[in-house]
Amino acid sequence: MMKKVIYTLIAVVFLSCSGSAHHNVEEYAGILTPETISFLLSEKPEEVDPGLYLYRNKLTRSMVESFYTQVTADREIAQAVLAAADTNDISLPLAFSLAWVESSYRVRALNRNSNSVDRGLFQLNSRTFPNLKEEHFYDPKINAEYGLAHFRFCLETGKNEVVALAMYNAGISRVRRGTPYTTLHYVARILDNEQQLLESFEKMLTDNGEIAKVLGTVLRIEDS
Repeated sequence: MMKKVIYTLIAVVFLSCSGSAHHNVEEYAGILTPETISFLLSEKPEEVDPGLYLYRNKLTRSMVESFYTQVTADREIAQAVLAAADTNDISLPLAFSLAWVESSYRVRALNRNSNSVDRGLFQLNSRTFPNLKEEHFYDPKINAEYGLAHFRFCLETGKNEVVALAMYNAGISRVRRGTPYTTLHYVARILDNEQQLLESFEKMLTDNGEIAKVLGTVLRIEDS
């Protein structure tokens, strides 16, 4: 009960601040402190990614969006991946690391194979998605939706993150026969980047200066 009361008070103060002091970064930073964020995360189920949990909270969503906008250097791409990761219940550092290794966050990324083509943010394969129109492959929102829905399928099939990543890269039947050597390097790159993103995000959550910097980015984007 006490946690609910405190949470309500935080929400009231934060929302009133967002209306009356929109341009004051210090006001926001004074509310979203490491202590406040730690309190919000105390309600998080153990298995849920901290970033995804905070993205689902209206008090901290803008902070998460801004962090990943800095990661991708593109707000539209960040929002597309965040929304699709939320829908498919995929941890944010994993979702963004998958997109980074697949396309370096390039919406127009193109890779021609011997009998198919990989396109867009999550390098959707033309044979895997035969009903998608070409322009849909290059729409970050659509690409992220299909890419992370397919990755969710790989997670449910492979039962763990490593196998799922291998299946996403090489195909389910190929992994069952034996994972290619190049796919092992692919998985390792994603896992390394995932860890880096997680550490960077967690460091931001414990540093008042980093929180203020991210919140400043939020306000600049909203004002532009």
